[in-house]
Amino acid sequence: MNLSETLGRLKDYGAGIRPLDISLVMTFILLMVYAENVFYVRPATQVLAGLGLVFYPWIGRSPWLWLAITAVLAWGHGVFWFSIDNHKYLMNYWTLAVSICLFYRKPSAFLAVNGRLLIGLCFLFATVWKAVTIEFVNGSFFEYLLIGGDVRFEDFSILLTGISPEVLEQNRELLQSVKSNPALTETALEVPPRVSVIALLLTWWTLIVEGLIAVLFLWPNPGKTRIVRDLVLGAFIISTYPVASVIGFAWLLVSMGTAQITRRSSVMKLFYIALFIVLTFFSPSAQFMFGRLIDLITL
Repeated sequence: MNLSETLGRLKDYGAGIRPLDISLVMTFILLMVYAENVFYVRPATQVLAGLGLVFYPWIGRSPWLWLAITAVLAWGHGVFWFSIDNHKYLMNYWTLAVSICLFYRKPSAFLAVNGRLLIGLCFLFATVWKAVTIEFVNGSFFEYLLIGGDVRFEDFSILLTGISPEVLEQNRELLQSVKSNPALTETALEVPPRVSVIALLLTWWTLIVEGLIAVLFLWPNPGKTRIVRDLVLGAFIISTYPVASVIGFAWLLVSMGTAQITRRSSVMKLFYIALFIVLTFFSPSAQFMFGRLIDLITL
């Protein structure tokens, strides 16, 4: 069998798999790794998601299982609503949408609409909030991250701005002192000239790409722009989350994005699956979980 025949068979095989099934499996993995670690929410979610994953599709497509997962998440998120990450709310909306759609005879179409709208609305609100926030538009937000405000941006900042690890550490200590004593309004922060320019570039890239995603996913008749919106979403994910390291949010976007592609789109199925796998290499939690699973399999 030559390469073209192998690729042809893979394409035929991929065409037979529903995006809904890929999306649900991705979401189960997401829930097992990134459910909120409060009370018994994470272990309960891991048990439910694990059952759905192991016994897929018999249990995995059950709307009652998804309602149970939604209830467990809602409990944990409701109690700790003031401290959880924003995307955990979106995770709850998504599991609720899955639950409702699975009650229909043809859930794929309904889930596709929900995935598209949740992505579109999420990026619409994000773009509007950023556009009306002066501290974001003028580049201050990214400048703060690049000079030591967030340890996740250290390697990225060193690579692009040329700032040294020693200066980052010094700036971080000064910023911490300001947080602990708000009266200290003036600090000797060291800011290389390149930081401001890169901060503005990152600011406008974020505004443009997030606004474009909102428009593309909320556009009522996408037509030939379907592949464009998937590629733009993929570009945003790859350019953002390996640096920001919020892989749970990235996986959630990939899961919802997979649900809204057409069944015949074998290339886009592979595209989203590849995104999901690549993001794993940037997630310590996911690496640990997969390592444990491999150990269990090889025992």
